[in-house]
Amino acid sequence: MLISAIAMLEPVIAQLPDFYIDSGHLVNNIDCGNLIILEFKLHTIGNVDPNLDTKVYKDNILLNIPSFNFPATGSRTGILVFQRLNPGMHNITIYIDTSNSYDESNEDNNIFQFLFNSTASCPQNETNQTQNLVDLFIDNGKLENYCSNNSIIINFNANTVGENVSQVRVKAFKDNLIISWLYNLAFPQSTGFIEKKLNLGFLNPGTHNFTIYTDSDNKYNETDENNNIFQFLFNVENCQNQVENTNKTCKNCGHKTQFPEINDTDVPGRTNLSHYPINQTQISSKKEFSSEFFYFLIILLIMLIIILVILITMYR
Repeated sequence: MLISAIAMLEPVIAQLPDFYIDSGHLVNNIDCGNLIILEFKLHTIGNVDPNLDTKVYKDNILLNIPSFNFPATGSRTGILVFQRLNPGMHNITIYIDTSNSYDESNEDNNIFQFLFNSTASCPQNETNQTQNLVDLFIDNGKLENYCSNNSIIINFNANTVGENVSQVRVKAFKDNLIISWLYNLAFPQSTGFIEKKLNLGFLNPGTHNFTIYTDSDNKYNETDENNNIFQFLFNVENCQNQVENTNKTCKNCGHKTQFPEINDTDVPGRTNLSHYPINQTQISSKKEFSSEFFYFLIILLIMLIIILVILITMYR
């Protein structure tokens, strides 16, 4: 009986999904002034549409990083970007499915841990000696457009808490590739925020990520050094333009543009005849001409009939 029960459970266990992370590695050298970029693989076994809660810890401190977007099946590359760390051993830990939303075939591989040693000792920037601490961070990310046939534009806020902020160096990544032209970002000089708009260009349908690291050269001594990383995950859809002439509605990814009815007076080069007086004499003369022509046709028809009758009589 026990063997048969186990045999019945095997197909059920085989159908359960499994989520795990592996292949962690640093993609750059840990030198003074460099960011620490950790790359890894997100795996999904099964065919599901996962919506997993994940939590990321750096040296046992919980970071404010959105949940990773696992693939429906197969593998996908994930990335984490950190500021330079003090010399010594450090660990990055990622917990998968923290709310236990999914029953998995293997519940023992939901923790990914990566250990590395930072040996670079960077001199303290002179600007950091200031006694006026500030805090710089980015939040409130949202998309203006999610269609692959239009440029993808991200809106976000650049926030300052404190005073005497000037130029802020940043490093930005789109799908794990550095955006070389984006290296400075204007933050408010004193407490407040500035709304920003960034055009990422055309992107293929699918999941994408945008990451930006604030104060990348560690110019400012901040009250919170753990909120300098802003990561935004988003989906781009394959929208198709369709125009329905009957409804006069242009459909583009759910956004409808109503085309107004055309008025003769609104179209250049087209005149409304009601704006001009009508010559009644011209109209009556046209009517008389039409009547005379009608009578002429009738007389002509009668004459043809008479000629036809005479011809028939002669040849009998």
